[in-house]
Parts: sequence; structure tokens; C-alpha cells
Amino acid sequence: MKMRIAVFSDSINIPPKEGVNVHTYDLLRTLAARSDCTPILVVCDRGWLEHDVLRTQTFDTILLPEKFFYDVNYIAKLVITHGFDIVQSYMTYFGSAVLGPAAYQANIPCVAELHDLEESVVSVYFSHDELADATRQHVAFQKQAAKYASVVRIMSEYDYSIIKETWNDFNTQRYVCIPVSRPTVKTDHHISPSLITYIGNMSYTPNAQGAEIIKNKI
Repeated sequence: MKMRIAVFSDSINIPPKEGVNVHTYDLLRTLAARSDCTPILVVCDRGWLEHDVLRTQTFDTILLPEKFFYDVNYIAKLVITHGFDIVQSYMTYFGSAVLGPAAYQANIPCVAELHDLEESVVSVYFSHDELADATRQHVAFQKQAAKYASVVRIMSEYDYSIIKETWNDFNTQRYVCIPVSRPTVKTDHHISPSLITYIGNMSYTPNAQGAEIIKNKI
């Protein structure tokens, strides 16, 4: 039986459009090309998505209005109703406040994708007066998402080095996995095309079992 993998996103850019979520599109297409899994995009529709473009893709799509997308209980029921085996998201707030708790309710593994872990990235979005509080929240959301996750996909060796140096309460492991990053994405130039790095917080039950499932299946 094929594993059903739901990838949650609040927006998606379909190439040749350029956007921060191109890697989400690449992940879905890579999974769709495999014979052992079925990827489903679950996306927050705020009224500007190109539905015709989404219907032509090699993966299925579920469109949700914003009021449901950020409802933990609704997402938990959605996961159970659609029989998802694994859920994933790159959004740290969504992963820590919605998808992580929903996956816990549904008792299935959750994958968090983290990147831009350096605290300096917060200054791009917040003024000097807001910076200290925003930085603390930024780090807190990332760590909370990682604690809920069975595994965390790390986008770069740079981010992985930050985790090894500063996230001392996490165990780290490396898995050779399917390539999901395109070399044309500027920030991913330093990633080996055949290596994706994961970390898992193995002290959080049932993360060890969830990580083993994902390692074996993907």
C-alpha cells in the first residue's frame, strides 16, 4: 500500500514563477515520481491561487480556507479522514501551533522542515524595537516545531551546523535520502544533491518510531 504524505503550505509557487516555496513544489514532484507513496498538497487558499495550474500537477491538492487551515481540531480530523500516514510543513509557527498538535492527536509522524535558523534573519522582517522579542519567538517556534516532529528536514549544512552547536537538547542523525532541493535555488548551492540531513528529538515519544518509518519509506 502506498504511503500517503500530506505536505502543508500557506502558499505555493509553481515554476517558472520564482518564490520561497519552490522547494515545496520540488518535494511534491519528487514524491509523486516514486511508486511507494502518494503526496497530497494541503494549501491555505486566500483567493489568489491558480486552481487551473494546480489541477495539472502530478500530485493531488486539498484547498482550505484560512479559518480551517489554522484550526488544530479541524486539521486533526482532516488527517484522520483522509488517511494520511505522514504530515509535513516548512512553516515554523504552523508546525509548532497547529500541525504538530494535530499530528499528535491523530497519532501519526510529523515532519518539520527548517531553514534560516540564524537569528539574524529575524531582522529582515522586524524593526529594531521589535527585534529582541521577535528573535525569541522565532527560536521558540522552531524548537517547538522540532519537538513535535518525528524528524526535521534541514535545508542546508549551515543550518545543520547551528543545530549541532546550539540545540544541545536534541539528538542528531544523518540519513541519505531522496534529493528534494534544486541546484538552481540560490541558498541550496552548497547541498549535495543526494544528501538530505535530518535531526530527530528522540526523547519525544513516538519520534524514534516515526523517524524509523520515514527513514525506511522515503
